Order: sequence, then structure tokens, then C-alpha cells
Amino acid sequence: PEPPVTDRGIDQPGDGSDWDQPTGTTPDAVLAVPPQPSPTAEAPATAHEAKAAVAALRKGLRAKADADQAAALAAAGDVNDESIVKEIGKALRKERAADVRRVAYDTLRRYLHVPYRERAVDALLDALEREVDRERSRIAKADPGVRIDPRTGDDDTYSPEGQAVYEATARAGRAMATLLTGLLEAGWSPDARKDVDMSPLLQCPDDVVVVSALKLIAVGKDERALPEMLELFRQYPEPARYETGGVVDRGGTNATAKAAWMVRFGHPDKRRARPHVHAALRAAVLAVLGRDVHTPDRLESLIRARD
Repeated sequence: PEPPVTDRGIDQPGDGSDWDQPTGTTPDAVLAVPPQPSPTAEAPATAHEAKAAVAALRKGLRAKADADQAAALAAAGDVNDESIVKEIGKALRKERAADVRRVAYDTLRRYLHVPYRERAVDALLDALEREVDRERSRIAKADPGVRIDPRTGDDDTYSPEGQAVYEATARAGRAMATLLTGLLEAGWSPDARKDVDMSPLLQCPDDVVVVSALKLIAVGKDERALPEMLELFRQYPEPARYETGGVVDRGGTNATAKAAWMVRFGHPDKRRARPHVHAALRAAVLAVLGRDVHTPDRLESLIRARD
């Protein structure tokens, strides 16, 4: 049986053809982000909804159900008030529900214009730090983002428990994708106030997250990401090919080697060709190193030459 397919599932990598760039594409072309309508901007809020949204946000949204929080945030996007951006930023500091975070990020995207742009970008960058920390913690715990069958040690996406974990990871990916898309739409550029190493995001199973992170890495020409970019290149050396061997260090016990393999390949969405990821990776390497690299071995030699 095939793993379950979500709206960002195995059969639908990325968000569409806008990510499907040919290899060797210049960074400027790959970094271009087409305008996207906000999914929560269809109906303007009434005065009552706007007032309720402000009140809910200033209470921190903690007493409300997830759906009510999301509705309040969506309505807040139609309030022409800079204080809303500030309140959303505060609420996000403690928000754990991925669906609510996604709507919050999308609402902030609707404030990416003068005079609210700077505050909205700051709120998104604060959130980016927290999302990267979540990914770093997941990797440190050897959590592949799917349930592991205790009998076999393999991924389980078929049992009710396994499907729940798979869907939770997908929701987290959608939230991160919305956040990163917002930063790209804002025309983000490196800023000393927020120096975020986005390397952990390159292990995410969501194509849009990985592609968007690579675009931001390219904008910042961030050399810190080169080691993880090399591992990603080894996993996806060609647009229509993927590899699961020879990437993870097999030193140590069988158990530790298996755990390391599962972190990198345990999620089924990673065990497939990812042409969008490959194209964005090639463009990011070109932006960071100034060289159009065609193979993982060549990238490794360039990295070693810089050390």
C-alpha cells in the first residue's frame, strides 16, 4: 500500500510549476516568487468581527479552541491597525497548534506593506527562529516525523496512530511553508538583527519548506548551510533520482546507525525523486559559491577547498 497523500503529499511535490526550474537556472530566476492571493483574504471582516479579533488577540487566544483562534486571526487581517501585528507576534510566542500558526503567518503576510511592513517582517523572523529551533530539536531527538513501528523499526503511516503523526508533520510543514513564503514575498535580505541558520529546515519532508529555505539561503549566500546542502545533493543527485545509501555515517552500533538513517530517510515523502528540491539546490549552490555544480562530489571538493 502507498503512504497517505495529503495536499502536500507524495504525488504533489511543492506548490506547483513555479518551483520546477531547469538545472543551472540563475539564482534570480529561481528566487522570483509569483504573487499569491491570501487564502484568508476572501471576505472582509465586519466591524464586530474585527473588534472580537482584537479582543481575542489581546487575551493571547489561549482560552479559545484552535478553530476560533484561526478565525480571530483571519478577521484580524482585515483590521487596519498596526497593533494587530504586535498582538499576533505576542500570541505566536506561545502558540503550539500548527494550524493556528499557519493562519497567523498568513495574516502577517497581509501586513507586508507600508506602514506595517517592518513590524510584520520582524514578527515573521521571530517565528522563523522558533520554527528552526523546533526542527533542530526534532533532529536531535532522532524523530523522523513519522511513527516508528516498535516491532520492525520501520515507518508506520498506515495505523491510526501512524496516520495521526503523519498528518501532524504535514500540518507543521504547511505552517513553515506559509512563513517562508511570507519572507520571500517581503523581499527578505540578510539582517544583523536576525541571523538564523536555516540548515535544519533542509531535512523537512515538505518540498515547499526545503525549496523556500534554499531560496532564503541563496539570498543570504549563507555558507553555514553548505554541509547540509551537500547531504541533500547526495540524496537527490538528479531531478528524477534519489539515493538512500552512502549518505548516513554507518559508524557505531546498528541501533544508532538505524536511528540516523531513519532521521534522514524515515519519512516516506523523502524516499522519492524531488525535482523541485534538486533545482532549488543547484541554484542555491550557484548563489553561495558562484559555481554551477553538477555533482555532489564536485560540491564536496569545493567545500573542502574553502576549509
